[in-house]
Amino acid sequence: MTVVKQYWHVIIIAILLIILAVSTITRPSPADAVKEYKLQQKVDSLNVVIKTHAEARNIYLQNIDSLNQSISRLQYSIDSTQIVIKDLKEDYNETLETISNFNTNDITEFFSKRYGN
Repeated sequence: MTVVKQYWHVIIIAILLIILAVSTITRPSPADAVKEYKLQQKVDSLNVVIKTHAEARNIYLQNIDSLNQSISRLQYSIDSTQIVIKDLKEDYNETLETISNFNTNDITEFFSKRYGN
């Protein structure tokens, strides 16, 4: 213990020199600092691009959703129209079959009622 008390200032200086050496060795060089700064700028630029693309993606997703809704409405309209066409086709076929079964007297009666002869 007496040795430590006697050389305490030498021990403190040695510890400070070791700390100084370690900090000097591990300190980044100016070139590394410049590289790190440029790398950070590139990362920031890429983050801006990513954010822009995410916003554009959201807009595209909204447009796709809107178009899907429009397609659904159009499909409903098409289905409704096809039902009406099917009904008209059935009515037309029934009428055509009825007309095909008309004889001369039925045709004469039909036109006389229709045009009032």
